[in-house]
Amino acid sequence: MIDFASPLSDTETAPSKEKQVLTFSSLNTFRSCQRRYKNRYEDGLVPLKSDADALYLGTVVHRALEMWYGIGDKDLARRIALETIDDQCKERNENIEVKRTWQIVRAMVAGYIDRYPTEDWEVEAVEHVFNGTIINPKSRRESRTFTIKGKVDLIVKLNGELYAVDHKTRKSLSENWIEQIEMDTQMAVYVYFLRQAGLPIKGAVHNVLLKSGLKQNLETETEEEFAARYAESCAKNKNGKSNIKRKVPESDEDFAARLADWYADADKFQRAVVELPPERMDLIQEEIWEITQMYLDVRSRDIWLRNTGVCYQWGQACEYLPYCRSNFCTKVKEELFGWSATVHNEFSEWGGE
Repeated sequence: MIDFASPLSDTETAPSKEKQVLTFSSLNTFRSCQRRYKNRYEDGLVPLKSDADALYLGTVVHRALEMWYGIGDKDLARRIALETIDDQCKERNENIEVKRTWQIVRAMVAGYIDRYPTEDWEVEAVEHVFNGTIINPKSRRESRTFTIKGKVDLIVKLNGELYAVDHKTRKSLSENWIEQIEMDTQMAVYVYFLRQAGLPIKGAVHNVLLKSGLKQNLETETEEEFAARYAESCAKNKNGKSNIKRKVPESDEDFAARLADWYADADKFQRAVVELPPERMDLIQEEIWEITQMYLDVRSRDIWLRNTGVCYQWGQACEYLPYCRSNFCTKVKEELFGWSATVHNEFSEWGGE
């Protein structure tokens, strides 16, 4: 087992408390849309109401997998992982969305454990937090303004080599998802800074868990509604009969069984191993440095450009779209947003990028 708590070597510099802490999420947000970065990380604006289902579900999954991989006794680990899901979804009896997340994640994690009861890898670290130094690739001097922090889900030993593992929940996978993952920047950034800390990380394992689109059938109908629908169905058949049944709400047990059947398919869990050569690390170093320099320039001039091409990224509207559409109206800001001092959610109670 590698000592992940060992101090930095003499050639490395521990992050200064006076430096501004960046994360991959904040860097990626700035690169994607400068105005969104300002709203979130400069002004601390957080939506009072938001559709955080995907983030919430992913967080619950991460916590459960942390228990699964962090406890040596697998029978105990399974029980604690499922109990962790229950603990994070305490409002499931009062909130239908929380209940659905609880149902899906419980089936997902149980299916995942059944899919991988044993692993080809050895777990070296769980939820490993790292601090990194941002370096000018030309002068080799470290940034006087920024430092970076991150957290990797797992570090494992696979075929005698160390890899960083990233858990991801997705609705679906495209045909070229492997090519997309090979270009993934987040894990490349993590591997770069893990290597900087002296860990010989060879590459990344992308551990994908698909999110089921199944929904519990809660529809019901009165006897009169069923009689009308039955008569309409019979009229469409030559024999004047129909085998339709009255709609009644699906029980929790029946829905759980449907989810279990869905996750019994091994294809619902996918993994891809990506090796990251030194040349890729050189590019990562250059990109990170350039982003920080652009950020310094934008901040000094206080001009934050909007990237309207990502207003509806991933099929949903940016949480700041109403504010941007209002041309940053103070009234809209006060009605829709609050303020939070916690700018890097990956290190708050909810954890995980």
